[in-house]
Amino acid sequence: HIGDIDNQLHKMFSNVEQLLSSEGCGVDYITNAVAYLKRAEDVAAFQRLRDPADFQAIREYGMRADVCRPVWLCEIEVTAILPRDH
Repeated sequence: HIGDIDNQLHKMFSNVEQLLSSEGCGVDYITNAVAYLKRAEDVAAFQRLRDPADFQAIREYGMRADVCRPVWLCEIEVTAILPRDH
């Protein structure tokens, strides 16, 4: 989805959900998250597409931040804590 912030954001959030699901948990295990946006103008799309109920741990995001691949417009760092008996 080169150049398409909406689809990149959908994919980013979906990837997080899939990774957590593969460990038998969900977004409610997220304790901290930081999203990075390459372009300041994409903040509105981020706020519109993020589901606060699912990604309430995202309390901050970087604007005009370099991300790890040149064609990516967004990236996210997530910390999730699983219960000891998981």
